[in-house]
Amino acid sequence: MYWAKKILEWTSSPEEALEIAINLNDKYHIDGRDPNGYVGCMWSICGVHDQ
Repeated sequence: MYWAKKILEWTSSPEEALEIAINLNDKYHIDGRDPNGYVGCMWSICGVHDQ
């Protein structure tokens, strides 16, 4: 999710970036409101699943 990483660069906090990314994902993507969409945003912005 390249676009989610860019949102993180353009916002002042990870919380704000995550909120925007989830809203955009829900609005424009087929997987919007699907758990996989939320995990993708969390993975890109918060590093979920990174070791």
